[in-house]
Amino acid sequence: MNKKLIVSSFIILALVLSVSVVSASSFGDFWNKITGKATAASIKCNDTDGGINYNVLGTVMVTRWIFTQKYYDSCSGNSANLLERYCSTKGALQTQVYKCPSGCKNGACVSNQTCTDTDGGENYYVKGAVSGYGGNGAYIANISDVCEGSNLTVPISINNLRERICYGIYGKDVFYTCPNGCSDGACITNTNQTCTDSDGGKNYYVLGNATGAAYTGEVNTINDGCIIGGLHDGWLREAVCEGNVATWSDYKCSNGCVKGTCSVK
Repeated sequence: MNKKLIVSSFIILALVLSVSVVSASSFGDFWNKITGKATAASIKCNDTDGGINYNVLGTVMVTRWIFTQKYYDSCSGNSANLLERYCSTKGALQTQVYKCPSGCKNGACVSNQTCTDTDGGENYYVKGAVSGYGGNGAYIANISDVCEGSNLTVPISINNLRERICYGIYGKDVFYTCPNGCSDGACITNTNQTCTDSDGGKNYYVLGNATGAAYTGEVNTINDGCIIGGLHDGWLREAVCEGNVATWSDYKCSNGCVKGTCSVK
C-alpha cells in the first residue's frame, strides 16, 4: 500500500511540474507579445516607397506579433535634411539622414524631376555633363563624359568614351569606341576636316543641313528635321556644327515643328 502511494505521489508531482513548465512557457510568449519583446521571426517590416527613395514620402510599418507601429519619412533641421526610413535586410527599422540638394518638403526631397545634358545628348565629339537622377532616386549634378573602358561589352582601351546621356529623368552611361582616340571626355576628331551649316547655325526657322565629321570620323551630311515619338515628340532636331563635327541639337518650338523648321503661326 505504501509503495502504491509513493508511486502515485511521484506521478502527480511529475504532472504538476509538466503543467507548470508549459504554463510558464505560454505565459512567457504571451508576455513577449504584450511587452514587444518578440523574436526576430515574429517581426515584419514593410516600406511603402520600396526602400531608400529620397523623392517619395514613405511609411515603414513594423509589426510585432499583433501590434503595428508606423514610422514616416520626415524633414528635419532647416528643411534641407530628410530622415529616410527603410527596412534593413534583416527586417529591422533603419533611418538614414540625407541632405536634399533642393530642400526637403512633406517627407521627400524637392525635385523638378528633370534631366539635362549640356552636349545635347549622344554627342561623342563634345564633352558634356549630365544632371539627373540615379537608380536609387538620388539627384546627381554635373557628371561629365570621361575617357575609359569599363564595361564588359567593350574591351578596355584608351579609345573608349563613357558618354553620359539622359534617359527620361535618369542619367545613363553609353560606351563608344572613338576611331581616332579619346581625350578629355570626347572623341578626337580629324583635324583636317571642316564643318559647314547651310542655315548659318542654330536657325530654327530655316530648313538646313550640316556637313562635317560624323561619329564614325567620316564625312557626313545631316538635315534638320522634326522628332516623332519619344520624350521630345514634336521638337525640332536642328543640324549644327560643333567644331568640325556635324551633329544635332534638339529644340522645343513654341508653335510646333513642321517639315524641319519651327512653325511661325
